[in-house]
This record gives sequence, C-alpha cells and structure tokens, in this order.
Amino acid sequence: MGHRSRKKTGGGSDGNLTSYIGIPTIDGLGPVGGNAHQEDEYVDISSLEERKEFLKALLLRLTDAAKK
Repeated sequence: MGHRSRKKTGGGSDGNLTSYIGIPTIDGLGPVGGNAHQEDEYVDISSLEERKEFLKALLLRLTDAAKK
C-alpha cells in the first residue's frame, strides 16, 4: 500500500465528524463513480477489482498491526 494523498470531495458520512476533530479517518473506500444520488449516477465497473484489493490489503495490515 503506497502513500495516499488527501483529497476533499463532496458527500457526507460520520468520517466528516472524526476528521474534523483531528482523528485520522479513512473514508471513500467504495468504487469510482460520479453524480451521487442523481438520475445519472454511475459506477466505474473497472474500479471494483482495484478497490477490493486495496480494502483487502488495508484489512490485512490493520489486523497484523493489532496482533503486535
């Protein structure tokens, strides 16, 4: 897992609250897409495999860290 840059995007989740008070927060693990909650909302199907692998690597890293 390489370094990920910070990026501000629209939308809302509880992550907005934790991030605002300075708690490191991971949000936006879903697929790439656009036009959320609109008639022309879409998902880029080709992004599903990459996101799955990223989430898998993240979970493995977190569980390994918890064992130490």
